[in-house]
Formats: sequence, structure tokens, C-alpha cells
Amino acid sequence: MDQKLKLKKNDFGLRVTCSKCNVTYNQSGIKKCKHFDKQKYKVIIYQSGGTTRVKTLTTRDYNKAIQEAVAFKTQVKSGVFTVISKKEKIVINEYNLSLLQAADGFVKQKNGIVEYTFLKKDELTEEYVSSIVTYIGEFIKVLADNKYSVNQICMSDIAEEHIEAWWLFVKNKYDNPSTINARIRAMRGFLNHVNKRYNFRLKNHFKEIELLDELKGIRSITKIEFEKVCEAVNCKTPYYYYKTKAGKQRRKSRYRDYLIDAFKLGLYTGLRREELFSLKWSDVKRQENGKLLIVVQNLKVERITKKEFRPKYIPLHKIYMIF
Repeated sequence: MDQKLKLKKNDFGLRVTCSKCNVTYNQSGIKKCKHFDKQKYKVIIYQSGGTTRVKTLTTRDYNKAIQEAVAFKTQVKSGVFTVISKKEKIVINEYNLSLLQAADGFVKQKNGIVEYTFLKKDELTEEYVSSIVTYIGEFIKVLADNKYSVNQICMSDIAEEHIEAWWLFVKNKYDNPSTINARIRAMRGFLNHVNKRYNFRLKNHFKEIELLDELKGIRSITKIEFEKVCEAVNCKTPYYYYKTKAGKQRRKSRYRDYLIDAFKLGLYTGLRREELFSLKWSDVKRQENGKLLIVVQNLKVERITKKEFRPKYIPLHKIYMIF
């Protein structure tokens, strides 16, 4: 049977722990434990800041335990066991983070390429990421075209004059409010990302640009205009003939009678193009009262959110029967 471990008052953090009692004892408490074969020496060193370093010893000799405790305490106090970071510490601030570095990090984050997994967001569509690359690249190119040294611009350098150069370019090149607003939102998101990722407090000048009213450019057509579109399809030949650069004649399908039915189905249902093209006979459901419904998935919302969304229910009116 193992002998009871010896323990005296010491300044080296040496204690006795019992796996049976699940208690660590000092020199006065050790008398309570009778499970001598379950006892082991343990060194406990308290550090500033509330952290603790612990080492369990294998020796049962008190003198050797004291020696190991002294050595362990010396190592802890000298910083041997202090691990702040396993990576080289690089201090990033708004004065050394370049515009190009920030833009590269923003695009990588959108592509799901992140330094730490907890920073990864939901997967985005290739089309959306591609548009972000275009908008950010456009901003950088505008600055370069205006003789700004984009390779040397840091995030702290971005000021009203840079935003003004970009804004004049955007207003002069694009007419569609949706196109302009998409660029404003992308640049706002870029500055927001930089501030949040690096804990900056940069002023987001893009937020001072008001979004355009996208409703003003929308135009509807009359019933007569719609009927003329259908008539135009009827009076055209179904094929278009052309010659290749090699002189060979080719034929392309351009006009078909069923296009008129497709136009009308889109008009009466309000379905998006991709939803129309995905329609199947099985999407037509009969209710208990005998009425028919078209039931389709909300493809656009599901593609963006990556989640299953409630389907669309569209009454199948008598007018559809003309098709």
C-alpha cells in the first residue's frame, strides 16, 4: 500500500491532490484524506490577471517534488508558459491598411476566403460576388484615371475628393437608378466591412449619397401595345438565316407561335422568367372545391437565402384555357 504523501507549508505552490476525494489539499487539509494510493503532488502557480498554471507531478518523494515545484514556478514567472498568440502579431490600423489590401480582403470575404472560420458568412452567388468585384474595381480605376496613386492610398486617406471623382463618373456613365444604387450600396458595404473587421471609425462618405428613386423609371404597356407585340410574333417567320465568316449559311430559331402563349402566361401569372421556364404539369394542383392552382417554388428567394421558402399559389383562371 502506498505511503501517505508528506506535505509542509511552502511558497512554491506545492499541494496534494486526491483523485478519490476530487480535492486538492494544502498542508493542513491533507490530514482529512485517507486515500493514500490516490494522492499525487500538484503545483499551482497563480499569475496576475487571474490566470493559473498547474502541473501534476509523478514523483512521490517530497524533496524531489519541492525541487520540481521550484523549477516550475521559475519557468512560469519568467514567461516560458505565456502564450499570447501563435501568430506573428501585426498591428493593422487605418494608416497602414492600404485601399488595395482592404479591397482584396473584402472580395475574399465575399468569396468565403477568410482567415478565421468564425468570420465566414453564408455562401453568396457567383453573380453577386462578380458584381462586387466590378464595383470595387471600378472605384479603384476611377481614382487611378484621375491621377491618384492607388498603390499608396491608405484607408485613412480616402476623402470627399475621391468620392466626388467616383460619383461624377457614375452619374455620367449610368442612367438606370438601379444600376447606380447597386454601386452606392456596394461601396457603403465596403466601408462598413473595413470598419467592422478592423474596428476602425472611418467616416463612410458613401452613406451621404442618397439612393435614387428606382420607381421613376418603370414603364408599363397598355393592352393594345401588348397585343401588338403578339401580332409581331405572328407575322414573322420562325427562322433567321445568316452566314458565318466562313461563308456557310446557318439558321437560328427566332419566332415561334408558343411565344405568344408564354407572353400571356407571364402577364396573367406575374411569374418571373425562370419560374415560367421551370413550370411542369405537376405544378398544377386541384383543390378540394375543384378549383385549380399553380403552385411553384419561390426560386429567386431560395437562391439568395439558401433556405426553403413558402411556395407561390396562383389561381388558374378560365382565361388560361385559351392556351
